[in-house]
Amino acid sequence: MTYKKRALKFEFTLKDGEFDESGNNILTIDNIKAEIEIGAYGGITGTTLEARVYGLSIDNMALLSYKGIQLNGAKQNMMKVWADDRPVFFGSITNCFADLNQMPDAPLIISAFSTGFDQSITAAPFSKEGVASVNEIITTIAASIGYTVVNNGVLAKLENPYFEGNPISQIQQCAHAAGIEIDFRLGAIYIWPQGGSIDDTIPLISPQHGLIGYPVFSNYGINLQCQYSDLILRGRKIQLETSLPNGSGVYTVQSAVHHLSTWTEGGPWSTIVWASIGQLTVRQ
Repeated sequence: MTYKKRALKFEFTLKDGEFDESGNNILTIDNIKAEIEIGAYGGITGTTLEARVYGLSIDNMALLSYKGIQLNGAKQNMMKVWADDRPVFFGSITNCFADLNQMPDAPLIISAFSTGFDQSITAAPFSKEGVASVNEIITTIAASIGYTVVNNGVLAKLENPYFEGNPISQIQQCAHAAGIEIDFRLGAIYIWPQGGSIDDTIPLISPQHGLIGYPVFSNYGINLQCQYSDLILRGRKIQLETSLPNGSGVYTVQSAVHHLSTWTEGGPWSTIVWASIGQLTVRQ
C-alpha cells in the first residue's frame, strides 16, 4: 500500500509505579511510528495484540517492560489502542521488552490480550439450582469483572449450572455447555448462536470497497485481504463481490487479523480475513 498518514494512539496504565514526578500512572502517546497486529481468533484470550511502539523514553520503556514477561495478574500493566481515533484494543500486557539493539530507533515490543488480567482473578464457583438462561449466567459472572454482555439471539438454558475457575474460564465453560459462540472484545462479551452472527451488520467487500487482489478458497470457505476496516469482526457476516469464479456471496468471519502501521512508507493498513460459507464446526 502507498504511504498515507494514519494515526495510532496508545494509552498505558501502570499497576505499580508512576510515569512522572506528579504521580501519574497513565501515559498517552500518539503521532509516533508504530506497528501493530490485532488478532480476533476467538477463544479464551479474546482479542490479541502484538505491537512495536517507537518514540518512548528509556525510562518509560523500563517502567513498562520491567523484566519482560508479566504473568502476575496483580502487576499486569494495561493498555488501550486507537486506530484513526476509534478504539481497537483494550487489555493487559503479558510480555514487554525494549530492543535497544535498534538504537537510536529502539522499539518497545509488546504482547497483550484482552482477558489477561481477568484470568488472574480468583472467583468463587458459580452455581444455581434449577434452570437458568445462559444470558443470565454470563451476565451475572461478567458483572463481577466489569464486562457488559451483548446478546444477539442466544435463548439457551442450562439446568443446575456449576462452573469453577476464574471468571473468564467460567464464562467459557458456560458457552461450551450451551453450544454458543462467544467473543471477548473491548471490555464487552459478545454471544450469539452457532450458525448465527454477532449482529446484523454486513460490510461490503469488493474491488471498489477495499478488496486487495483476489480471494483464495480454502477447505472451509475463503481467505481474502482488504483495506483495514473495524467493521470486520469475528462472528460478523460479510458480503463479498469479486470476479473470482463462484467467489461472490455472503460469508461469516471466523477470524480477522488487522495489520496497521504509522509513519512507515509503504507500511500496511489492511485486514486479512478467514471466512466460512456456513457454520464451520461444532464446538468441541
